[in-house]
Amino acid sequence: PPAGACAWSIDYTYALGPEGHEYKFHSKVRMLDRSYTSVSSTVEALQEGTLIVEEGICVLFSASRGLYYLVWRQDRQDLADRICFPWNMDQVMCMGPVGLEDAFANRAALLEKDVYVSVTQAIEALNLGELDFSEPGWCVVFSESQQRYYLLFHCDKAA
Repeated sequence: PPAGACAWSIDYTYALGPEGHEYKFHSKVRMLDRSYTSVSSTVEALQEGTLIVEEGICVLFSASRGLYYLVWRQDRQDLADRICFPWNMDQVMCMGPVGLEDAFANRAALLEKDVYVSVTQAIEALNLGELDFSEPGWCVVFSESQQRYYLLFHCDKAA
């Protein structure tokens, strides 16, 4: 759809984190200059057309909250999802039950079984930055409930 037909909205914003979290968007999305310090004012400027972001997605630093925010137009939801949630259920592959550890041994790190007990829990920790496997871009978690190993891979990687 034409750029004007797609909506900018406060609903299409997401806190990426404080300073130090630039790696989440660096070289992926345009960073607005520091004169844009309010999420709501920036969204309003985008809606009114006083601020033009042709790419349909950008980042600003909220001075009052001390956080970077991703702001996107409705038609850029897929890119926003990849930036906000680079680890997700679409990037999961079953590796098999106990006994098939050789399939990934020495090729992918196994998350601590006594700490990470489900795919959902591991994905949440990866997206929150509690775990960092952006390089090599994959890891394995054992699901207690399913009694299977699962390969999790970053949206920038292919299984």
